[in-house]
Formats: sequence, C-alpha cells, structure tokens
Amino acid sequence: MSNLYIFGASTNGAAALRVCEEHNVSVVAFIDNGPKKTMHCGLPVFRPYTVPKDSKILITSPHFCIS
Repeated sequence: MSNLYIFGASTNGAAALRVCEEHNVSVVAFIDNGPKKTMHCGLPVFRPYTVPKDSKILITSPHFCIS
C-alpha cells in the first residue's frame, strides 16, 4: 500500500502507526487540523487541504474534517 496517511496526530494515530509498522505498511505522514503540529512520531504532519486527493487515509480521530 502506498500513499497512506494517518489522520489524527495524537495517541490513536501513534497506535495506528505502530500497527502499520508491524505489518510493513508504509505511512507517508500524519494529517491533523492542529496548526501547531509539524512532526509526530518522527513523521511530518500536514494540514488536510495539502494532501493529494487520491491519497489513502486511515482515520483515527473523532475530529475528522477534510474539504
């Protein structure tokens, strides 16, 4: 799987990243609405509107919002 992003740069996102790593699933970055977050668990954090539309997104946050 390629172009996988995790929505939610917090505890749930970190847990999802660990599971992905255990199963050799490559994660590009995190997505988060928080403007102050730039890195999480060693990966970059992007704002929702900057991620390519054809990306695969694993949603781990109850605050999901991508326009």
